[in-house]
Amino acid sequence: MKDRNEKGQFVVGSKHPPRKKKLDLNIIVKRYFKDVESTQSIADKMNVSQKTIENRLKEAGYKLRDRRNMTQETKDKIRNTLIERKIEPTKKYKGNAWNKGLTKEDYLNHYKNGEVWNKNKVGLQISNKKGKKFEEIYGNRTKGIKELIKIARSKQIFPLQDTGIELKIKSFLDQLNIKYEQHKVIQIKHFYQCDFFIPIQDRISKAIVLECDGCFWHGCPCLNKELNKHQKKQICKDNKRSKEVKGKNYKSLRLWEHDIIPMTLEQFRLIINDNRSL
Repeated sequence: MKDRNEKGQFVVGSKHPPRKKKLDLNIIVKRYFKDVESTQSIADKMNVSQKTIENRLKEAGYKLRDRRNMTQETKDKIRNTLIERKIEPTKKYKGNAWNKGLTKEDYLNHYKNGEVWNKNKVGLQISNKKGKKFEEIYGNRTKGIKELIKIARSKQIFPLQDTGIELKIKSFLDQLNIKYEQHKVIQIKHFYQCDFFIPIQDRISKAIVLECDGCFWHGCPCLNKELNKHQKKQICKDNKRSKEVKGKNYKSLRLWEHDIIPMTLEQFRLIINDNRSL
């Protein structure tokens, strides 16, 4: 009885092949550690792939050999096996690199002057996207592509590590047994990931979007007498987000770094419960 029909589908009543081929782990361990055979050599004898042998050893908790810690005898044995199987070892690149012969100072000056290796080279592909707007490149597909980018970015966590002030606020929330979500995506016009989202619960009658703003990056007026263009842009962005968050019937609470550092647990409890300014 055939296992599959003409369309390649399994026939009802046929036995499916096992997902994992049964291998004797003791034999693999003996050949790999005692006989010092390579995983490829063991795989050939057992008629499976090299990856299968490596996975079986890892699943059993064994650590694979590191070539840097191998004895010369083991290296010679592997080399002879490769020669027998007519596999040539990879050769080192011996061509002329663009930076060959340059001193360290020349190398650094090369980039300080804004020079690149492919500058004025003939035959290289010229980008047709340079200087064009998103709409000019993608045309009618622009809206759909932007939505896909938004979805992809919403799944990324920025930044990868929490700042010191975020860790302190997180510790306060845990001590007060307050439920919260970190890096939650807020679905507003300029949607983004907030630092903390505190849903409605005991002692909190309205959901809170809590932000921990660094004094330098967010342009604190107490510490920055003159704001640079990046700080001005960030302040404008923060104001827009706070306004849109309030429009979603959330409470927008922004805490400055210079307020968080000396803050006590009791002070934070009063702020969260009443949502009053510092």
